[in-house]
Amino acid sequence: RQMCIRDRYMGLEASIAEMVKRPSFRRTQAEMEALQKDADRLLAQLDARLNDTNDPPSVDKKAHILYLQGKLLDYFPSYSKRGQECLEKSLKLNPRRAEVWNTMGHILWKKNDLAGSRRSFEHSLEKCGKTKEALRHLSIILRATGGEDKKASVEKSVELAKQALQLDYADGESWYILGNGLFTNFFVNMKKIDELKNALKAYNLAESKGQTENPDLYYNRATAYRYLEEYSKAVVDFEKAAVLDESLDAQAQIARVQNYITTVEMLIANKGKVKEKALNGLIRRIPTTVRSSNPAFTKFNVRTLNTLVLGVNHETILTVKVTTIVTQKGDVPAGFICVDANGEFACLSIYNSSDDIYDKVGRETDIYLFSPLVNEIRLEVKEREIRYKCIQVFEVDSMFIDNIKGSEFFSPNTIVNQTFEKR
Repeated sequence: RQMCIRDRYMGLEASIAEMVKRPSFRRTQAEMEALQKDADRLLAQLDARLNDTNDPPSVDKKAHILYLQGKLLDYFPSYSKRGQECLEKSLKLNPRRAEVWNTMGHILWKKNDLAGSRRSFEHSLEKCGKTKEALRHLSIILRATGGEDKKASVEKSVELAKQALQLDYADGESWYILGNGLFTNFFVNMKKIDELKNALKAYNLAESKGQTENPDLYYNRATAYRYLEEYSKAVVDFEKAAVLDESLDAQAQIARVQNYITTVEMLIANKGKVKEKALNGLIRRIPTTVRSSNPAFTKFNVRTLNTLVLGVNHETILTVKVTTIVTQKGDVPAGFICVDANGEFACLSIYNSSDDIYDKVGRETDIYLFSPLVNEIRLEVKEREIRYKCIQVFEVDSMFIDNIKGSEFFSPNTIVNQTFEKR
């Protein structure tokens, strides 16, 4: 009889493991409704085993049954008070089980008890040692909350993600969490562009190591590509995200990309919508030489767009005037249409700047770009290829605005991770 009970109990655990294996967001509403009935049945059977007076479970077995109930209840999208109570009872019976602390941390997150969630993951590490699950979740918590010292929290978040990865370099989830940490760190802590490129490398490794059904991976990577203005890659990833999770606004993001580059192409073709007489006067006022007492500037040559190559143009200064503001406050990067001394137009994208940029850069503003980075934007929209030149300014130190260094104007832009599932 005891063997029969044990086998039945093990069967319940196997059924729960099979149920929660597939993420709930990948299931339809009808599937979730059917699973709720299955969950109610499993919970009743676990209750029966917990209260079996003929064969009372041991303390450790009680703790495990209560954990299974909490785990099952946490699978569903909404916060479960009963699930929290089951986990609390389990931890009172056995406080040294990492998986119980981790599940408690997740269920408290859904309750919006972020402080409690953080304590649960910290207890997991303190009482049970390092696990990649606890390290990853704590990394997410720090990025999402931050507190007074957001910068330090994000740095710590990246460090925790790296520790999780060191426990298992083959885990795609850990690479994904690291990618999100690096992406946030790039903005919050004013890191160089290499930090964003490292985030993309982490996302790519996450995909290669099994995260192929994670819609948030593709959505986040698409956002990084869009930020870098690698629009073709961004659109491909937004499309993948949309297929995996229709609730994401991925299709709207594709439309946003297409509208933006179509607008830029039109403005360049229409010479910034500046009338010819005004444009000629504006072009005549573009500086073609740079006078400076700084000897470091003597090695730089003033050039025009048609003489530049794609990529970084070292020891070169490009002088342009802004004709049109394309973006608005809150957009990343800040986008402008500019013209050089030869009358050639291009897009100017300025990164890592605050909204103050719109108070300093406007029509007829002189921009001096040192060692300018030239990119060619290309994307097929409605069976037509759009292409234009874009000067990308990743560090405001590399440009002067009306003879004033860009870094004297602008504070960095910041982003905050606000969700748990889209982590």
